Amino acid sequence: DSCELAQRLLEDSNSQVILAGTTYVSALIWTNAHIFLSNAGDSRAFLASKKGNHVVSRLETDDHKPENPEERKRIQKAGGVVMALKDDDGSDFGPNRVWTREMTAPGLAMSRSIGDKFAHGLGVIATPDTKNIALCPDDKFMVLCSDGVFEFLSNQYCIGKVLPYYSKGDIPGACKK
Repeated sequence: DSCELAQRLLEDSNSQVILAGTTYVSALIWTNAHIFLSNAGDSRAFLASKKGNHVVSRLETDDHKPENPEERKRIQKAGGVVMALKDDDGSDFGPNRVWTREMTAPGLAMSRSIGDKFAHGLGVIATPDTKNIALCPDDKFMVLCSDGVFEFLSNQYCIGKVLPYYSKGDIPGACKK
């Protein structure tokens, strides 16, 4: 509800959110046994868990990309087009994006966001997905980042960078790394 409320408040404000917005990711530790992971767009959260002698990504949020079948269906129903840019040879260039039928705007590479008022008229929504996860003793830490990280780095790469800091209890150091 808070993401949809934020969307309505932004649209009703004087903020310049016609072609500007953000993705969203959060974690709520409900008890020592449950956590809620929530996201809208392609910001992601995942749990890092011990499996044998390794720490691996056990569970992650789902990235909301326009090419996902349910997301594409909603966008097309609202009049939006899902398509990648084309290079000089007519081959796809870059990720699939949300466009008007004329392919003039907004070129959004995610299917959910807060803000992006123009894209919301083409089927982009602010509604997050939320997962209620039972924690287990092997869960060690979680990572929450924007697509600016996950566009270039895998979950496993991030685990490798965070793990030495986790082992020392250095949360600020892990975040900085």
